[in-house]
Amino acid sequence: MCITTSSSATLSRLVYGRTKHHGKAFVCEYCLHCFACEHTLTAHIPNCSTHIPQTVTYPIAGKDAVLHYKTTQKEFPVPHVVYVDFESFIEPSADRDSVSEHVPSGFCCLKVSKFDDEIFEPYVYSGPDVMTKFYEQIYHEQDL
Repeated sequence: MCITTSSSATLSRLVYGRTKHHGKAFVCEYCLHCFACEHTLTAHIPNCSTHIPQTVTYPIAGKDAVLHYKTTQKEFPVPHVVYVDFESFIEPSADRDSVSEHVPSGFCCLKVSKFDDEIFEPYVYSGPDVMTKFYEQIYHEQDL
């Protein structure tokens, strides 16, 4: 695949707001990675072009609706899994050019067991010092 001027310019405009770089973005058409300098992209392409270009495919209803894989020997069975969901709010940056910051305001941990007779209540926390409380909860789950 050869990078044409029109397609690279279109990709540059498409991803311009995604980076902190304020100049033209040079985008790899294989992996969609952005580069600030054209010579960096030129050096990157020989390694990346050995792979096919990135594409998005969607499952076909009724046919591909189930996720599966063939290498089941690589599975690592565990008796418990902890699912965590964080809540956050966006704190605007003082500098208009900077990206706003997500500040965690709470979380919920749910421990799930592969055994039917083990049912755990979710742990919910909302308040100050969220990350410290999160790590305390994870270490507590580890000790159980």
